[in-house]
Amino acid sequence: MPYVETLPSGRYRAAYRDREGKKRYVRGTFTHKRKAEIEAAAAEKAARSLGWRDPLAAGRTWGEWCADWWETRDVEPGTLHRDEPSRDNHLLPKWQDVPLIDITRGDVKAWAMELRKTGLAPATVQKRISLLSASLTAAVEAEVLDFNPARGVKVAQPQVDKRRYLTEEERDRLLQQFEPPVANWHDEGIVATLLGTGMRWGEAIGLQIPRVDFDRERVWVIEAWDDDQRRLVPYPKGKKQRWVPMTPWVAEVLEREIGGRRKGHVFLKGGEHVYDYSNWRRGVWLPAVKHAGLEGTKIHDLRHTFATHALQSGASLDEVRRMLGHSSSKTAEIYAKFAEEFGEHVVASLPTRRRGANVGQRGAGRGWKTLDELAAQLGRDPHELADLLGLTA
Repeated sequence: MPYVETLPSGRYRAAYRDREGKKRYVRGTFTHKRKAEIEAAAAEKAARSLGWRDPLAAGRTWGEWCADWWETRDVEPGTLHRDEPSRDNHLLPKWQDVPLIDITRGDVKAWAMELRKTGLAPATVQKRISLLSASLTAAVEAEVLDFNPARGVKVAQPQVDKRRYLTEEERDRLLQQFEPPVANWHDEGIVATLLGTGMRWGEAIGLQIPRVDFDRERVWVIEAWDDDQRRLVPYPKGKKQRWVPMTPWVAEVLEREIGGRRKGHVFLKGGEHVYDYSNWRRGVWLPAVKHAGLEGTKIHDLRHTFATHALQSGASLDEVRRMLGHSSSKTAEIYAKFAEEFGEHVVASLPTRRRGANVGQRGAGRGWKTLDELAAQLGRDPHELADLLGLTA
């Protein structure tokens, strides 16, 4: 039953009990007792109706909410592990003691500027905002908040790095560094597979022998290796399986790696251990790109190079998107037709020889070497083109 309490100040406070019999108070105090009685009655009626939520729930601090939310996040263990430094070093220091209801969109934007001033890259700041937004979305779904103030907050991104796409001449120089006896043939196999299929590192290192179909000349991308957790994840990024054409060059490399084995990882260090990204990057990749005069080139740039050379050779945006496994709302129809065959010209556009991966004759004379030049020829915005191809991920 609702009731009113008289305070020492002479003002009145409205009290009521919820469906569980717990005593609760209406926010604020009242000058007139009758007004307090009316508010108490209304609050109790609402509390005992379906769909009621605690009006004080949004007053919990973000830190308190995060502690509960973190334990129930429906994400991979590796994602939780990677997000912990962001939570501890950036989110908690800023939001730990701030009530959920007091977080405004303006506060989030100001925080983004603070992070930028510390020297964090725009992409890194965007990830921090996305993590905060995910926590607030969960609060909305739990009916603690009415809306997510961080939703859609964007950080201006720099222009696409033109050095991410290797020319044929640069690609030749790089491949020379992986030819025996300069490097061992296992390392050459990894680079050839990354460059010849456009797979991500985790997808290539996690590639299982049964996924290589020599008869149908394709590689199925079904699993991926999680370096942080040191385990095989049963799906690639985006949780969409796909296949990519396998040229004779890549087929030769994979056949050599597999030998007579019938199961397990295609690539194993010493025939026993899964390659570690950090160790391979420091011990193999960085020395190779340095000797090739391509310092600053990243392993992921092989994926970008695959995409740009496929486009240069005549593959469509849709075909390249499918081979990369890039997922977006704009490509939903394409993914729905996942089982369709790629055109013959796509296979012809992919690397077919070991050194200076041949991309055919159709791209000869087109004259573009950077994404900006390609976008100009296609009449597309370079940033839009990069987003469509997934080249910024």
